[in-house]
Amino acid sequence: MKRLIIILFLIVSMMAFAGEDELKAKLEENPRDFEALQELLELYEENDDYWGYISAMVEITGKLEDAPADIMPYVLQAARYAADQYYDTESISLYTYFLNALPRIIILKEFMSKFEYMYDYDGTMEEIITKSISSFEDQKVVLKEIHSYAFDEYLTYVQKAVEKILYLEYGENQYMIPFLESLLDDGKYAEVEGALRENEEDLKDTPMLYYMKGVLAAARENYDETYKQFKIARGMEGGAQELDRALNLLDRIYVPDYLIEFYQALLMDLDEENQLQNLISYAARNKGIQWIAGFLQGLPEPAKISDALQATGTLYAITEYYPDSDMIYLTLIDNSGKKLLRMPGVSYGRFFKAGLFYVDFSGNYPKVIYEGEEKKFWDGYNAVDTSPLGDKFLISNDDHLKCISSEFELLWEQDLSPYDAFPISWSVDEKYLLIENYDDYIRTLINAETGEPVKTFENVDEYDYLFLGKSNEVYSIDYDGNIQMLSPIKPLLTSRLAKWAIMVDEENLLYFESVSGFLDDLYLGNLLLYSTQSHTEKVIASDVLFVPSSIPSMSIKVGKILYAGYDTTNEKGFMEEYDIESGETTRLVETSKVVLAFPDLLPR
Repeated sequence: MKRLIIILFLIVSMMAFAGEDELKAKLEENPRDFEALQELLELYEENDDYWGYISAMVEITGKLEDAPADIMPYVLQAARYAADQYYDTESISLYTYFLNALPRIIILKEFMSKFEYMYDYDGTMEEIITKSISSFEDQKVVLKEIHSYAFDEYLTYVQKAVEKILYLEYGENQYMIPFLESLLDDGKYAEVEGALRENEEDLKDTPMLYYMKGVLAAARENYDETYKQFKIARGMEGGAQELDRALNLLDRIYVPDYLIEFYQALLMDLDEENQLQNLISYAARNKGIQWIAGFLQGLPEPAKISDALQATGTLYAITEYYPDSDMIYLTLIDNSGKKLLRMPGVSYGRFFKAGLFYVDFSGNYPKVIYEGEEKKFWDGYNAVDTSPLGDKFLISNDDHLKCISSEFELLWEQDLSPYDAFPISWSVDEKYLLIENYDDYIRTLINAETGEPVKTFENVDEYDYLFLGKSNEVYSIDYDGNIQMLSPIKPLLTSRLAKWAIMVDEENLLYFESVSGFLDDLYLGNLLLYSTQSHTEKVIASDVLFVPSSIPSMSIKVGKILYAGYDTTNEKGFMEEYDIESGETTRLVETSKVVLAFPDLLPR
């Protein structure tokens, strides 16, 4: 009996399978055979085959651009099944197909309530929402209704996307501040500053203009300016009602709670007597702050970069790492070895023009900062390097690269994620860049003037590192440490195995030979100078430190090679300078039990 049941089950399954194939064949021959479609979908539902149902409707809708009325109920059901089963791409496709054919606000709201929680799709939320409402008559009115619905239903992502569309596409300025708030959440402070500047005349009577300025000042840790702007906003009509909103923005950019509470005590009541009582109450609630203040009183003012840059003679930047405490400092030193400035938590600095670049990781979002004749910020970027001739620089983050001129004007940008195990390579004449993209490990040769890709190198298994020589000459280091020029292949006659290399000028090549590992993922070894014309070489330094990083471990400027190293026998870090013309080496700095890295110099 048991065997009979199994046989019957197999026969039924085979018949169902045969029926499915037959119905599919009918639809392949005629996508408008709606009876076959209905039978196929009923078969899928009987077997709880949701994917079969969804994929059948995706295929049919792809073939029927005119959206026949007979299939629309099934399109909607398939969209719902896809959303419930987390097939985001299919659900979006089917809902959009339905709404483009039958623009119904109730279905649009249903779609938005599901779209809020989707993430696996191509394009932006704004693009998908815009496409889904393309058949509605008054799209601006529809967007405003969806905005209200999203607000009521706490559909935060949909709400922000609609605000962005209404502001950017329809010029609805009442949605500008909410849109700018969403940019603050993403750390795009420069974009917020630009928008406020551009629209200041229209917003001058709005308290949120000044509250937003104050929030931006807090993001720069300029708390005096925050208080100044907040006080202006608080004194305006409607300013008291918007104070909580502004304080919430401070929380969203991760201003410490004790500071937010302090601003609240200062601003909840501008009457001097009441303000004093609020501050007394604040102090009573936060006695720990008074205790801390006792230690801070009388401390000298921290040294300023602007003051350090006023020193005469050559300046040096060097990173100090203290293994015992795991602390790191960026230090500026004059040509006598005197320390002018130490910045805790800053991993490296790069001189540019008469100023200094560094990366600040202290906030919720990293930012590249330049301090010199003026102060500049690039929020959301976590790496910076300067060109060999010092007339442009690169900033990058996890998915973007920008090239900027010495006048701080954008030259070009690319959606690239530079691999941070090796520096980006510049050609000696600065005409080309070679970048390894972290997402796919493809190396790309880029025109440094235009940002246009010139050539790609996909053979990642053969080469550990690629770098540039003159113009677009490409050199490679294989995984064995051999260096050769590519196209035509020309091996260099180096005597040691290279970990990294860079062209010093059109003739000389500097390369690093790893001798031993050091600390975590660092290397100590020899630095060699090789002539590509005479094929001779010499060791110019030993115990040199190489750090796998997005910036070079050595600096080459004004005919000098600057490098750092560590003497493990005597436990001393050092920074030395090699003169290429004379061949002389000068030890500039020596420190006990401190590792030095990323040296740079500002010649005067």
